[in-house]
Amino acid sequence: MKMHALTGVEPGPEEFHAVVDAIARWLPAPRYSRFPVVLDDLQALSARLELVRLAAIVALERTARSVHVLPVSAAHSYQSGHDWVISQAGPARERTVTLAEDGDGHVRVTVEGRPIEVAVPSEQECRRFLESGVSGAMLRFPVFSSSGSSLIARTDGADELVLWRLGLPAARFRLPGPVLAATYLSDGSFDLLFALVQIGGELVVHLEGTPGSAVHQLRAPIDFSVAEEAERGLSPLYLDLDEPWRFGVRFRRAGQWWALRYDGGSIALVPSHADAHHEPPWIAVQQSPHLVEILDKATGTVLHRLST
Repeated sequence: MKMHALTGVEPGPEEFHAVVDAIARWLPAPRYSRFPVVLDDLQALSARLELVRLAAIVALERTARSVHVLPVSAAHSYQSGHDWVISQAGPARERTVTLAEDGDGHVRVTVEGRPIEVAVPSEQECRRFLESGVSGAMLRFPVFSSSGSSLIARTDGADELVLWRLGLPAARFRLPGPVLAATYLSDGSFDLLFALVQIGGELVVHLEGTPGSAVHQLRAPIDFSVAEEAERGLSPLYLDLDEPWRFGVRFRRAGQWWALRYDGGSIALVPSHADAHHEPPWIAVQQSPHLVEILDKATGTVLHRLST
């Protein structure tokens, strides 16, 4: 099971699915079953334009085994001759969906230069749908837990997370136990939310999305309460996958880094002394219980606002 673009979101208005159908009708068969979908910017858009952009992503997902959504600033290594671009600039190239908004709110769509007729719901209805995944949820301890363009935050409960992926609505997840650490990873061949949760008296790696990673076998007994830890923060979760017989995860607890590792037949929970992972070029800033701003670290520019 891949993690669909609409994971955790209401089915949405019929008009949305009509837009998806209209775009999908003109998409050619892909050259590969997995490919990147590159978005040309991170600037705030109208709700109508955001909805049509999401419809284009969902339409592309119909043609693929999986797609990987990412900003053009991080796409240099993915331009391998089969990536798709969703753009407002109208570049003359293959595998491009171009979006433009008229002054009256009408959205014009072209697929590889072919104009597509779409009927878009009102701005208010589009906004309601786009925010339906986390509507009313408190966002606590937001973190960029990987070098990709995704953010994870706690909500009201110790066992709940909000996942925001660039270009997609925020999705809300209920996990099988209180969460200590989490990360989201996707590269076009897999699409996974990893969470380190407490089940009974054990710390367990839990996966949402495409199955197949060996780290979900990791578990170890603990003598502390993750629910109590959840009131103080959310740790990023880093993966150590250097060898098939030696793999694990790293996370922060009580100001110290720990590793849960499998090595040669045994599993151990031990202090970690590994180097820190590469940090992403974005930072999440909590402006209020229901608003997180995503800033460019270098310039301080607001790239996106996640609000509920």
